[in-house]
Amino acid sequence: STACRRDATAQAQAAAPNHVEMRTVTVPVNGMICMVCAGSVKNALTAVHGVQNAEVDLEKHNVTVQYEHGNVSLDALTRAINKLGYKAGVPTPAQSQ
Repeated sequence: STACRRDATAQAQAAAPNHVEMRTVTVPVNGMICMVCAGSVKNALTAVHGVQNAEVDLEKHNVTVQYEHGNVSLDALTRAINKLGYKAGVPTPAQSQ
């Protein structure tokens, strides 16, 4: 019956957040030289749907982004940075501390 299928779909949707795989990448950012730049980059990245966190490291000229794998493409991350006028490098898996 349709009621059974509807229940299964509702349960699958409710369970989905637990199965979202979080990934963390470090993206080099050229041209990011001050706290204002860093804030702009952080805000642009956290505005991307599915990004959980973005931590900017001004000294290393990079940003570490924690995001939902499958909901966010690396392309979306670099596009968000490039749109601000900076040059995003190739995202690499973040080194775990």
